[in-house]
Amino acid sequence: MKNPSLDWKILDWAAPILTLSIDGETHQLVLTGSPRRPRWSWKGSFQSGLQPGASAGGQPVSDGSTVSPMPGTVLEVRAKPGDEVEEGQTLVVVEAMKMEIPVKAPKAGIIAKVEVAQGDAVARGDTLIALEED
Repeated sequence: MKNPSLDWKILDWAAPILTLSIDGETHQLVLTGSPRRPRWSWKGSFQSGLQPGASAGGQPVSDGSTVSPMPGTVLEVRAKPGDEVEEGQTLVVVEAMKMEIPVKAPKAGIIAKVEVAQGDAVARGDTLIALEED
């Protein structure tokens, strides 16, 4: 499909993961919820069709916390307390349904607390890393 400023197409749909090509780059969107209360994870931050800024667990993500987009196992933690990070930087990689899902910083800031370690089991909506503004 085309838009004057965006060229995108669906590459794969293996529920709950939608793989898209946007301007030649591949992205994954994790869909959860129901048709009446849709939620999706884009680059590690949860969004909701009815409650903007809500995570899967109902906690706001505007505080900069990153949450797990689905149940899985922490494969890698790429940040530690005190690290300065940029918006979109991968902080944690979660394995779920045989896929590696990067969980990215929703904004630039400093890592306040890391809540998980490699090998930890996480549930959808669990806080992985707390981020404070610069």
